[in-house]
Amino acid sequence: TGDFIADEPYGLGLPENDSDYRDFVNASLMEMWRSGEYAKIYDKWFGPKSKCPLELKWKMELWP
Repeated sequence: TGDFIADEPYGLGLPENDSDYRDFVNASLMEMWRSGEYAKIYDKWFGPKSKCPLELKWKMELWP
């Protein structure tokens, strides 16, 4: 990778009309956030000691 250029949002494409898969992906991401696994992975790639430091400026909306 080269020098850091910009902070860009990303999305995840899912098959249309597949709410079971969408719900599975959403639940998995929320569980990773709750458990701290999301932060651990984020810090590995974008944390202060990474080659591309980028502060995590948003919070995930968690559902019950």
